[in-house]
Amino acid sequence: MGVEYEGALFRILSTPAPVGLRVEGEIDANSVESFLSALRAATRLVSGDVVLDLGALTFVDLGGLRAIVEIAGELRQEGRDLVLSPVAPHVRQLIQIIGWDTAPGVRLANDGAP
Repeated sequence: MGVEYEGALFRILSTPAPVGLRVEGEIDANSVESFLSALRAATRLVSGDVVLDLGALTFVDLGGLRAIVEIAGELRQEGRDLVLSPVAPHVRQLIQIIGWDTAPGVRLANDGAP
């Protein structure tokens, strides 16, 4: 895995199989703009659908989730999707409660979750 972005609270790594990105750490109001910029830049490195591994995301606030949905919408306009897999249980629950699991361009993988 190559590091695409490393900040004080989070980092984004490229993943070889499946080809995509892994987010580790915390996304909050203080880091969301950096997260959005880094995620946008990193998705340009992947052709086709982008697999976003959120299994090691320890905290995300509404702004961080909004950034993920914004990137998914941009990818959808290009005919691509943002596939969220795996997803930490607390993050999955937030996405589903808000209803963003059905947002354009978002594909929330089952990963054995209910």
